[in-house]
Amino acid sequence: MLITQALANNFIKLDLSLHKFQKLTFDQQSVKLRQQDVVETSARMREHVISLIDSGGDEPLRTLHIKYFLAGWMIIANPHRVFENVHGEQEKSLMKVAESLITCYCRTCYELSEGTTWSTALEGIAKDLPGLMKNYINEFSKWVNEDVKKIAGRLVKRLEALKLAKLDADKQEVAAVRMRMMEDVEKELNILCGYEKFIRRMVRFTGGKRKIDCIDSASFRSGGAGRASGGPAT
Repeated sequence: MLITQALANNFIKLDLSLHKFQKLTFDQQSVKLRQQDVVETSARMREHVISLIDSGGDEPLRTLHIKYFLAGWMIIANPHRVFENVHGEQEKSLMKVAESLITCYCRTCYELSEGTTWSTALEGIAKDLPGLMKNYINEFSKWVNEDVKKIAGRLVKRLEALKLAKLDADKQEVAAVRMRMMEDVEKELNILCGYEKFIRRMVRFTGGKRKIDCIDSASFRSGGAGRASGGPAT
């Protein structure tokens, strides 16, 4: 119990309650979630909670990488920075379960820091925590899988559009209208490539190397997407 209380108390000191976190600016949130003490303290508490939930080692729960877990705070606080489409069914489902999980998790940690035993918490405030953790993992993985497919397909289409626009501009001696069209496509491609970088980072949270290969192979078939800046920030 003393270990649980100490770890929970250290986590509470990080001040990661949703109410306070949402009051920070996006830049402040990004910096906070990357701080070494935040990552390490959160990781220790998360690992301890998982061991308490299933001392035998629940494999699905142990795929909950700490960065994957901390991404939930940003999903709730800044969905427009994380998602390309915040109104998508998969995105809305992920936002809902992320908020439920983090709210339950923070309340549980607070109770544990105050001296409540794990067995007591599990009968009350933490009774839904195991299920919420598994739901979050499932919803996050579904979202990543869907976005990998979208990015791979759309990069191919935009690359082709860019090639055609450039070719047409050359034939028409770079007409002003054609050039504007080409610039618009190029800007959108930059955004997509930036978003691809974000998805790559999210995929790594789940250890999905095969999914990264899916993006690479799609880009290769179209001549390579290259690297660009922009897109959602993390």
